[in-house]
Amino acid sequence: MISEKTMNTHLRFILAISIIAVGPHCVETRAVDYPLTTEAKVDYARLKSGFANPPEESKLRCFWFWQYGVATKKSITQDLEAMKAKGYGGALLGDNGGPEGQVGPVFMSEEWKENFAHAVKETDRLGLELSLNIQSGWGDPGINPVYDWTTWRQGMNYPGAIQLGLGKRLLETYPWWRFESHPEWAEKDCFAAGIPGEVRFIYQPKRGIYNWKGTIVKHLEPDVSYSVFYFDPVTGRRFDKGPVINKGPMTSSGEYKAPRLPSPQDWVLVLERVKKSDAGNALGTAIKVATAMIELMK
Repeated sequence: MISEKTMNTHLRFILAISIIAVGPHCVETRAVDYPLTTEAKVDYARLKSGFANPPEESKLRCFWFWQYGVATKKSITQDLEAMKAKGYGGALLGDNGGPEGQVGPVFMSEEWKENFAHAVKETDRLGLELSLNIQSGWGDPGINPVYDWTTWRQGMNYPGAIQLGLGKRLLETYPWWRFESHPEWAEKDCFAAGIPGEVRFIYQPKRGIYNWKGTIVKHLEPDVSYSVFYFDPVTGRRFDKGPVINKGPMTSSGEYKAPRLPSPQDWVLVLERVKKSDAGNALGTAIKVATAMIELMK
C-alpha cells in the first residue's frame, strides 16, 4: 500500500487511464468444471488412477514469467509444449519488465499483444489454461518501506483514494480494455488515450491560476461527430460542451480548440462519438419540445 506521502491524485488518475488498472482479469481458453463436493468413502483404485493420470482440474499450474518482456512466438510455443509434455495443466503469465538486462516488447504494446495472442492460441491448441497478471513490474518501485501494514480500509481514506474511484467509474462507461496511448492527439504537457474514431481522453494538468485556456486536440477525423465534455477528476463533475463536427472551432489540419476550462485545475477532456440513435433521439426530443411550445402559443 502506497504511503500518504507518495500518493498523488493526478498522477494516479493518469496511470488509471494509461494502464487501465480497473482490476485483475483472467483469460481462460475454455470452461472447466471444478468439483467442490467430497465423498465419505475413499475409492483407492480411483485415487491411484487419479495420481497416475490427473484430471484437468488437478494438474499443476506454474508461474510463466516473460522476464524483462523477452518473449518470441518461437519461445512461447517451446515453453508451452514443454509444459504440456511435463503434465502441466496451465500457466499464469506475468510480464516482468525492468530497467536492466535485455529488454523485449513493452507491456501491452502492439508487438507484446501479438505475442500474447499467439500464447492464447497455443494454449488452446495444446489443451492448457492460461491466465494473465494484468500489470507489469519488477523490483523495488522506490516506495519505502516496500511492504507496510496499511489495510485497504485505511488506504481508502487516504488522499486520492476517492479520485481514483471516480476515474475508474468514468473508464467503466467505455471499452477501456481497447484504449491505447495516443500522444499525437495532444499538445505538449497533455496526455491522450482512447480509441480512434470512438472516444478520446485528453488529460490537461493545471497550468496556472490565470490560465483557463483549453487544450488543442489534434488529428480529429473529418467524418466523425463527437460529443464533448470536461470531467473533473477531483469531484467527478461533468461539464457538457456540446458537439464537435466539421463546422466548428476546428482548423483545416483537424485541430480542435477546446472550450475555456471551467476552473484553473486539472481536467480530463472527453470526446465520445455521437451514435446515430443518440442523434435521432435528440432530434425527436427537440421536435416534441417545439410542437409543445407551438400548442401553448395557440
